[in-house]
Formats: sequence, structure tokens, C-alpha cells
Amino acid sequence: MVDSADRIILMLGRIPPEDFLAQSEKTKVWDITDPAHMTRETTALIMDEVQ
Repeated sequence: MVDSADRIILMLGRIPPEDFLAQSEKTKVWDITDPAHMTRETTALIMDEVQ
């Protein structure tokens, strides 16, 4: 899957990526808050940040 992807976006927070992903030039790590269990307003702000 990594080879066929144009870009790989990881939203892991403080969890380090797996080696095979960390070694790929296609991988970008975004520091995005996980919206699970958050209010709709907070989730909307996070979605705006992703866009």
C-alpha cells in the first residue's frame, strides 16, 4: 500500500509511526488532536485544521 500511495498522512499524536512508514519519503506526520469524545464545535475546529 505504501508503494502505491502518493502521500501518507499520519495523525498519531505522540505515538511514533511504524518503521516502514517512518522510512517512507511519502509520510507526513500531522499533530492533530483526536476528535473522539469531543463536542461538535471542537470537532468542527479540528476538521477546519485538517482542510
